[in-house]
Amino acid sequence: MEQELQSSIESFMKVYGKYGDQYMSDFFIDDQWNELPKEWRDYFDSNLEKATPISLSLLNPNYDLTDTTLPTGLIQLKQMITNIMGLFHSCYQYPVKIKPKDFSKVPRMLLTKIKKKKIHELEHLIALLENIHEEHSFEEVVDCGAGVGHLSRLLAYFMAGKDIQTSTIEGNEKFVETSLKLDQKFQKKLDFLNEGCNLPSRTAAYISNDKDFVETQYGPNKLLLGLHTCGDFAPTILRYFKKCPDAKILVNLGCCYHKLNGAKDMTHRQAYENDTGAVSNGFPISSWNQGPLSYAARESACHAQPQLVQDIMQNDKHLESFKINLFRAKLEYVIFKVTKSDANRHLGMKSVKFTKDLVFLDYLKQALTGYPLILSEILGILKDNNPEFEQLTQINPSDIPKLYIMYCLRLTIAPIIEILILTDRITYLKEAQIQAFICPLFNSLISPRCNAIIAFK
Repeated sequence: MEQELQSSIESFMKVYGKYGDQYMSDFFIDDQWNELPKEWRDYFDSNLEKATPISLSLLNPNYDLTDTTLPTGLIQLKQMITNIMGLFHSCYQYPVKIKPKDFSKVPRMLLTKIKKKKIHELEHLIALLENIHEEHSFEEVVDCGAGVGHLSRLLAYFMAGKDIQTSTIEGNEKFVETSLKLDQKFQKKLDFLNEGCNLPSRTAAYISNDKDFVETQYGPNKLLLGLHTCGDFAPTILRYFKKCPDAKILVNLGCCYHKLNGAKDMTHRQAYENDTGAVSNGFPISSWNQGPLSYAARESACHAQPQLVQDIMQNDKHLESFKINLFRAKLEYVIFKVTKSDANRHLGMKSVKFTKDLVFLDYLKQALTGYPLILSEILGILKDNNPEFEQLTQINPSDIPKLYIMYCLRLTIAPIIEILILTDRITYLKEAQIQAFICPLFNSLISPRCNAIIAFK
């Protein structure tokens, strides 16, 4: 079944992967609409007024169109996505359903200033670790990338009496300083409640590769834990887990897939000019998948697709507000045509608030506030009353639903890109004869990067 999954992913990416490579700001420059299959384009052109339900049908397998039927190619796209998602969970599903911890019994003072999203994650993650502890013994939990320590602090609280130590590794020294101060406050609250626990030991260390891992002070039987380990940090933890004899169990949820491989493949990467980078081989890490996966594709896998579906269904102005995205794509096109310089591609623009009566020229002036030379060059050409340039800056209202459909099409395939990345990681572990599973741990509407990799030696 795993070979079937891998083969299905490969076939899917060969046909549809190109849509993950697209930037919405390049809609006009790359003539993305006319790059669609003719069958799709003709269907969309004939149903632009139905862009919202059509997009929902693409994004949500359970959403049924009532007054139009998708063309065969789009139906096949949806079927392939459903098939791959089913295969993925059939191959790697963690055999135990995790019931979240009941935090209603936790003294509220111990949860001060912890956001609802984080509490949701803690309720499920701590329940998972308690479940694992019932079946597999471990003496220490090492929280990798611990931030300000909310998870490790509450984990130490719940593990009190189980003879399990908690330690953390965090690269940001300010976070470590903050976590130590919060530990002191937490201890005072415990004293007030007449409760006790061994608070975590904390280490400040920046981990750029598996050789940088700091050996913690407790027992040899460790569980490595990483909640939303960013970019290359997740595969670094996997490599360390594979080679470290003391690490017996792994629980990892990755995020920020676009930062894999140091984000060095970002197109028009002015934003990363001074980035020193770190690990350059975060994807792929298994011998199975050696194909490239662009920065744009990995970035799409970071989106909150379920939240987008909810927003579309609850906000009847969602499509209308996409006019601002169209303006951004048009501005990218104007800048490219005027300056003729790749150095001016994908610049960071000043945010412009959407209003129904916003016109493109006003948007252009506001967005380019930080680039006076480019703005001056564009306005200078406008003053010349060049008919060709005036036509260039015209906005066609029908382009709003077109861009909207392209955006939703890109996010339709995004879950398969995430599955590809996760399958690469699981395959890496299984190639080392390590048991590995996937557990959809969180509510994806609350915490979109919800798939935990759980592994046992």
